[in-house]
Amino acid sequence: MGTISLSTMSCPSCGGQLEGITGKHEVTCDYCSTSVKILQPKAIDVDNYKKSFKAADLEKFINISSIIESSMKAGNYPEAYDYCNKALELNPKIGEVWENKAICSFWNSVSFIGRDEIVYSKAREIVTLLNSSKEHDTDSKTYEAASDGIGFNLGQITMAKIEAMLPDTTLDKAPAWSNLLQSRMSDYLNTIEVAFQIMSNKDTEFLKYVIIEYSGANKIRWLNKDKKTNKYEPQNIFKKREMLIKKVQEIEPDYVAPKIEEAAKVPFYVYIIVFVAVFVLAYATSS
Repeated sequence: MGTISLSTMSCPSCGGQLEGITGKHEVTCDYCSTSVKILQPKAIDVDNYKKSFKAADLEKFINISSIIESSMKAGNYPEAYDYCNKALELNPKIGEVWENKAICSFWNSVSFIGRDEIVYSKAREIVTLLNSSKEHDTDSKTYEAASDGIGFNLGQITMAKIEAMLPDTTLDKAPAWSNLLQSRMSDYLNTIEVAFQIMSNKDTEFLKYVIIEYSGANKIRWLNKDKKTNKYEPQNIFKKREMLIKKVQEIEPDYVAPKIEEAAKVPFYVYIIVFVAVFVLAYATSS
């Protein structure tokens, strides 16, 4: 059981061709500077499963496996995804197929990210597929590399999408975020959480990124303190932030989360200046 060596691969963030990937586990894209882990498809060892097939089905499975491997090597992941489904119809207990389907699902998710469409559900599908792979192939030697590669790449490119986002409306003549864009941002943040979940070797930098965002220190100010209750609202965002902090501290006990950025308070002297200015203007006008 092993992997299919790729000689070329596109950057999942910008689509540029990655150079010199042979024999490497991670490279940096020359076009967008994104760190990318190389996702090597898993070779399907048909010999291990011959006894579980009828003769006619075995021949079909061998042909389908060949198409899966050649499609993935060529970068035709939608086709490979469909043929993974055909292979699982013949035998749903082959871990290599589940793992390859997870890799294909990742590349399909990348296309959704590129079109700014919903990606969270796609990321959840990857979790399900990898869980099925682990269930049916507990001794897989490539599962860790696949899960870490998918999770790392998904998190990296989703953060890149967030960094490129800008306010799309105005509020009181100042740049602001529409409800639609906030909803998309929330979807991206959820996707980063799933990227962390996918990885076998958890990268806490992903959760720290989400915590920084929910603390209001990056793009959007998500939380405001209610003067009556002295609690941060909305509570669902505040509780999620607290939960993520605990997850990081389970791995890094010394982690200290950033403070929540609140709306800047207008200094008292500003009110005095405004009052005096209005008074002087009114006095000058009456004179």
